[in-house]
Amino acid sequence: MKGRRNDVGWCAAVAAALMCFTLLLAGGTAVAGEHDGMIRGRVADAKNTVLAGAAVVVRPGDLAFVTDVQGFFVATGLEPGTYTVEIIAIGFTTATQEVQVKANTRTMLEVKLQPAARIAETVNVTATRIHGELEALNQRASALDIVNVLPLELITSLPNANVADAIGRLPSVSLERDQGEGKFVQVRGLEPRFTSVQINDAHIPSSVFEVRQVKLDALPSDLVGQVELHKTGSADMDGDAIGGSVNLVTKTAGDTPYFTVSTEGGYNPFQGGHNKPYEVSGMWSQRFGKDKALGAVIGGSYDWNGRGINDVEPAASTVDLPDGSSTNAFTEIAYRDYQFDRTRIGVAGGLDYRLGINSSLYLRGFFSDFKNHEHRWDRKVEAGDFLTPTLTDTNGAISGRASVAPREEQNYSVSAGGTHDLGAAVLDYNLAYSHARNHDHTDRFNFDGPSAAFAVDSSNGLFPKLTPLGVNQLDPTQYVISGCEFDDEISLARDAALRVNVAFPYTSGELKIGGKYRDENKTTVYHDTYFDATGDPSLLVSQALDSFTDPHYYYDHYPQGPNLSVAAATKFFHDNPGGFKEDLNAEHLFNDANNFGATEKVAALYAMNTNTVGKLEITVGVRVERTNANYSGFEVVQDAEGNWASTHPVSGHSTYTNVLPSLSVRWELDPKTNLRGVYSWGVARPDFGHLVPTFELYSNRNEIDVGNPDLKPTKATSYDLLFEHFLGSVGLVSAGVFYKDLTDPIYPGSVTIIHGGIYDGYFKVQPINGPKANIYGFEVAYQQHLSSLPGVLSSLGIDANYTHTVSKATFDPTLGRTGTAELQRTTPNIFNFGLTYDRGPWAFRAAVQYNSATIFLYQYIDGAPGGLHGPLGDTYLYPHTQIDAQVSYAFKNGLEIKLSGLNLNNEVFGFYNGDPHWNIQREFYDRTFSLGFKFTR
Repeated sequence: MKGRRNDVGWCAAVAAALMCFTLLLAGGTAVAGEHDGMIRGRVADAKNTVLAGAAVVVRPGDLAFVTDVQGFFVATGLEPGTYTVEIIAIGFTTATQEVQVKANTRTMLEVKLQPAARIAETVNVTATRIHGELEALNQRASALDIVNVLPLELITSLPNANVADAIGRLPSVSLERDQGEGKFVQVRGLEPRFTSVQINDAHIPSSVFEVRQVKLDALPSDLVGQVELHKTGSADMDGDAIGGSVNLVTKTAGDTPYFTVSTEGGYNPFQGGHNKPYEVSGMWSQRFGKDKALGAVIGGSYDWNGRGINDVEPAASTVDLPDGSSTNAFTEIAYRDYQFDRTRIGVAGGLDYRLGINSSLYLRGFFSDFKNHEHRWDRKVEAGDFLTPTLTDTNGAISGRASVAPREEQNYSVSAGGTHDLGAAVLDYNLAYSHARNHDHTDRFNFDGPSAAFAVDSSNGLFPKLTPLGVNQLDPTQYVISGCEFDDEISLARDAALRVNVAFPYTSGELKIGGKYRDENKTTVYHDTYFDATGDPSLLVSQALDSFTDPHYYYDHYPQGPNLSVAAATKFFHDNPGGFKEDLNAEHLFNDANNFGATEKVAALYAMNTNTVGKLEITVGVRVERTNANYSGFEVVQDAEGNWASTHPVSGHSTYTNVLPSLSVRWELDPKTNLRGVYSWGVARPDFGHLVPTFELYSNRNEIDVGNPDLKPTKATSYDLLFEHFLGSVGLVSAGVFYKDLTDPIYPGSVTIIHGGIYDGYFKVQPINGPKANIYGFEVAYQQHLSSLPGVLSSLGIDANYTHTVSKATFDPTLGRTGTAELQRTTPNIFNFGLTYDRGPWAFRAAVQYNSATIFLYQYIDGAPGGLHGPLGDTYLYPHTQIDAQVSYAFKNGLEIKLSGLNLNNEVFGFYNGDPHWNIQREFYDRTFSLGFKFTR
């Protein structure tokens, strides 16, 4: 009861403080009293397609409003009389109408905007993609913070396999890729942990084991109505968005009935054409009843992708030679060949009901299921002792493995809420539940081959060679099964949240207060089993060969095989129980240390005030978040030989409070030009795997590895300045700078020596908070339809952006490294260039995406052989340049045909240590071509 009273007292104290704060914010303003008159309006284009983000000014009074996602605005608190309503939208001619407001009367206003003259001359503004661009620009122009909006029309205008691929084309966004697709989103160059992800403003947990970042390759791209990328924080947003916040907004029903269905099929020549992807999707929406009060929307998609990957993973080090000298050389190479059968199923839908002028209820849902069935064949060569820089002794080894891994990731989110106009205030609330599940089931068999001497060629780091001498490495009779592993790993996460906001509009602005309570839980369960082969009986790879072959593996640079059949090996395992012995020691060491549970409760209260003073719009606010977390894990103790001795449960707890002020200023230099400045505080909580108080004892090397429930969240103070000018021909020019000062950055491992106690003299490895870090940079963007060009060239358009960041992290002395380095997983240079062409029924878009090399993991230790740029230097992601294109033709009957090409330049993905020469992974995927059809009415 004492803890509960403390929480109640804390909430009461914060509520009182925020109430005083809101009174200060609202000082000198009067909340609107009760007046009889109001105007409810709907803004659409010439074909009655609603327009979100349009600015509405009501005079006299200069009352400003913005249309919502359904094109509506509501002006309340009006005295009876005559008013002039002006509707301003980028790309459209400004419309002005006089409205007579009467007592006790709701005045309805329908406005259809015409395209601006320069646009109407050459571009049909009602074309799907053009309308999406205009809507996105209007929403950006009217936003309180710095935001990019990506509508569905733009998401589907390029071959984006998932949501991450689409977001990666926005300014200041880089992608962390995996298996040929975008996986994690990084905003302003910062690692994925610094960016939060929501669906319909509801926080969604991560399905990935141990971490917080949401894996977006599991989410189909064509189920999202639009993506909102918020690059700055505000008091009414969750505080865990140092890099930014991604909100995936599902479709809502418009006043006009809508139906679309599409299908697409493709081909990828890799591995003999195994990958023939196909997709089917559709969406339907309609409104029913009097005044179309009830709206319904439902959409679904199914796609299959048979991705193939050729992957080579070398390892390099500084090796000693018999004459006492040393050299840098590649010491092993793993050849990996993958086939994936990827299936994404997605469903999104919702209901909404309009209760009145500015009141409604809604129910929204999103479900995705991603099955990623992996077949993998490996072979590894390991050099023995080096005799010369190009020759090793005969104690080198050749081995391999084969595995089948059916993996499934499932995400769903359900939210319900409403908005109610209470006269002097507007109440909105939301109750949301989100769930994420990841189940990894892998069957893996290992096999050992002959010993050999190797000829070593380290001259070409992209294609290093280790050639066995006197041994046929492709002979399956040379390999015998040595063991097997059956993985069964599950990660479960859920997030339940309640959010309440109350807005008090007044003559020149709005006062808003609210609160949120979020309860998140994450558990991981590992039940992996390990078996060693006894040799009685034994199984040769030649007795269990797979039918899979890849004769042009890695473009003929390396041999591939022999390939073991997992099905045949599994049958042998079950038919010969005496041929394998279970390794209980390995099971305890791995499973016990990785099983954990974590519960985190975050209570937040905030207040913010938005005030318009002439051309200035000023928003000031503060958010207070109280985090209460409990973690449970296991202590694993080993004996002097490194074997498992015992396992004991352990637990941890942490409570902390973050006060997060924010200030945003928008200066309207003219109706098409804004200058924005934002100051905000944010947090990034540690990954769950670092917080759990695990304890692993390695007596054979005098080491203890432990978790750290006392880790502090990383905190940041952010400064942003952005200039944006909206062009008359569907375009934008923007330039901005930003700076983020980070405190308590987290280092995954720190080594200290224990003094005293039973572990005196042992090394303790533990994640810790390090000293300060910072990142700063600039972004520029240019988007325009070049309608001023003559003739057919007037249909050209450009969409380009560039972001440069500079970061610095200072190392804790206990890490064994001094000085500074770039922040890990930070992308210094990001560039996107898109070329568009829209003329009549034709639409074309080509895009180049570039992410520069990035430090992925700190590895270098002071004095390491080879230096900072040697094979023991930090691990980097290779730079990534990718070219994609799509062309479509729309018939008048609603049918559209499109042809697309993905990764047209066959870009490689990979990592290196220290210098690009010291390659540790490079994998190829080849090009994918698709032909699709879409029908809309």
